[in-house]
Amino acid sequence: MKKTLHVLIIGHSEEEAAMLCEELGRGRYDIFRERVYSSSTLIEALSRQSWDLVISEYKLPRFSVLAALELLRKNAPATPLIVVSEERDEEALVAAIKAGARDFILKQRLERLLPAVEAALAEKNAPAAGMDGGPPSRHFDERLKLALEVNNSGLWDWNVETGEIHFSSQWEAMLGFREGEFTPNLYAWEALLHPEDKTAVNHALNEHLEGRTPYYETEHRLKSRKGEWVWVQNRGRVVERDGEGRALRVIGTYTDISSRKRAEASLRLKTAEFETIFNANPEAVVFSNNKREITLVNPAFCALFEYAPDELQGKSEEILYADAKDFRNAANPGQGANGKEATPAREILFKKKTGQTLTGERVETTVEDAQGNRIGFLVIIRDVSARKKMAAPLNGQETNYRRLFEEDLTGNFIISPQGAIITCNPSFARIFGFASVDEAMKGNFFDLNPDPKFKASFLELLRKEKKLESHELELQRRDGKIVFVVQNVIGEFGENGDLQTIRGYVFDDTRRREIESQFVQSQKMESLGTLAGSIAHDFNNLLSVISANSEILLMKMNSEDPLRKAAEQIKQTSRQAAILTHQILTFSRKQVVQPRVIDLNEVVENVAKILYRLIGKDIEMHTILNPDLGKVKIDPVQIEQIIINLAVNARDAMPGGGKLTIGTNNVTVDKEMAGKHIDAQPGLYVLLAVSDTGTGMDSETLKHIFEPFFTTKKKGKGTGLGLSTVYGIVKQNKGFIDVYSKPGKGSIFKIYLPRQAEGQGQGQGQERVAGAGEKGTMN
Repeated sequence: MKKTLHVLIIGHSEEEAAMLCEELGRGRYDIFRERVYSSSTLIEALSRQSWDLVISEYKLPRFSVLAALELLRKNAPATPLIVVSEERDEEALVAAIKAGARDFILKQRLERLLPAVEAALAEKNAPAAGMDGGPPSRHFDERLKLALEVNNSGLWDWNVETGEIHFSSQWEAMLGFREGEFTPNLYAWEALLHPEDKTAVNHALNEHLEGRTPYYETEHRLKSRKGEWVWVQNRGRVVERDGEGRALRVIGTYTDISSRKRAEASLRLKTAEFETIFNANPEAVVFSNNKREITLVNPAFCALFEYAPDELQGKSEEILYADAKDFRNAANPGQGANGKEATPAREILFKKKTGQTLTGERVETTVEDAQGNRIGFLVIIRDVSARKKMAAPLNGQETNYRRLFEEDLTGNFIISPQGAIITCNPSFARIFGFASVDEAMKGNFFDLNPDPKFKASFLELLRKEKKLESHELELQRRDGKIVFVVQNVIGEFGENGDLQTIRGYVFDDTRRREIESQFVQSQKMESLGTLAGSIAHDFNNLLSVISANSEILLMKMNSEDPLRKAAEQIKQTSRQAAILTHQILTFSRKQVVQPRVIDLNEVVENVAKILYRLIGKDIEMHTILNPDLGKVKIDPVQIEQIIINLAVNARDAMPGGGKLTIGTNNVTVDKEMAGKHIDAQPGLYVLLAVSDTGTGMDSETLKHIFEPFFTTKKKGKGTGLGLSTVYGIVKQNKGFIDVYSKPGKGSIFKIYLPRQAEGQGQGQGQERVAGAGEKGTMN
């Protein structure tokens, strides 16, 4: 037979009360319940009968849970109260437990309710000191620690007089320690503090201990058991002082906020690489926040709309639209449920500062933070006024129409339902790599996409929609390169509804996609460089201590000392680690160098003598050096690092032997070629090329080869720092790298370094490097 449990519920809704009682009903109880909302109704209920249990919300509309606990102490001191709360608030939890609450439970963790009630009833029926005869204050501490740990908070309890600190298992687990492993005192905790955070942490703690702040709160870094830095939020409050006001005991909590800190770091939008791409973009680009207030515009935008940047800051996007209705439609495009899809391009009538109007093609996408939360919008506007004029009726002026058709930078075309290209203009042929319009008209439009389902899906969509506006496609040029296009297409249908011809135009959107890809990659490499440099500096400090102490040990040991071999191994290992640290600093561009104007050929010839012994007899090595090579300004040691790293990689890629070629040449880089590399400028360069006939790399591997610690070699066979070191050296010296490789076809690394004006014969033997032929002549 079930026992009847009389439960008094404070503050919860009827639905919540029913849910709580249903959870309690899973035990051996029949529930009799009553709900109250104020101090007067609570007193009346307590005076009318005795209650086995009180369950209360923490936030009450008419009075507080602390007031409820005070009334319970006066009217029903033996009746336990359990707090059930919507939010996890460590400060509220501590206050409630300290005031006498039996437990503190989150609504999301109601499975704890029944065990907590049974424990409370058992304690109620036990002696006042507790079931084990311990002092009541000890039970308060145990309840507080249990409640915090179950709610996933790292707890600390500090005895200020003795310096002893109790850390909960969650706190230890957060830093990677096993339970009970960490030494529970203030000095051990201070040893984990990041050196840069100690001053601020100690200041905040002293301010609270001396009573100048109501509580102690900081954000700082602690070193984990593995040596990694963990960002935490530390909150605490003095819970006991002596008669003179000196703090005796402090209780607080820790929360791991590392993910939040990483998210904040990822939001740094205006890096040097971003500004380069953003300012050089020929399209008008505008960023706005979630309220559609303009936060950033590029120079092309200012030129198009004739505004100064500061005139637009904080203004609504609406000032750009000739018709406010167009703005409302653009700002509320009716996207999918997740709201993340880029809106299709639309033609909209915009207005300049002067009031003059222009027709612009508008494409929008959302901007998100690291957690996927939308923080604003990116809009690209392309002026299509000239194209719109071309599309208007020309009153029979066929000559003018043909001239515009031929000279339009947009690819115009008419095709049959089977894909035969009936007519097109030179831009269409250029976009898709045809040698001429005549050659293009011999081809088939649907052959530009190798997917066999492309034709059927395209025609089905066109028959359904009749016309496709700003339709984005990934197609393929005749030479196999991918080209991203945006097209406007209209289907012409007969009286019976059959599709007869398809006409439209496309513009090449590949450049914009490449800029976006470069921006993402540059942010990634910059973040890796910053992280690598920070780690290297900290690691170098540790190595200095290890190396110095090993030297001292060796000085004090005689040659027969049994521990001397171990000390020598420590010294040798620290030297090897220092080499790795130097490589990391090279990648992050933070090492000290001594650049000077040098002849690259001399360095190559000197290094080649070493390489003959390094690469082995199975590999043929050749050098092709331009005798009239221009000079470069760089530390010659860095050039040696580049050549040796690339040669060692080439050797490992040719386990069965092969051919290694090192060459130099003078080159001129044009705008198209420079535009494919962040920070690269057109001009005169010296080329250093290293090629091999090895196993080669696939496209996925090529995406990661310059990342530190990335390696395709077996475990223990490589550090993954060779190519990242090369990358760091080249970027530090204002150069750039191109890599060409295919599985089974070998690899070629082309390094471009700015050529110095001084020197002899720099106009001789020069190769022009253009965007369309960047593979060069050295294989």
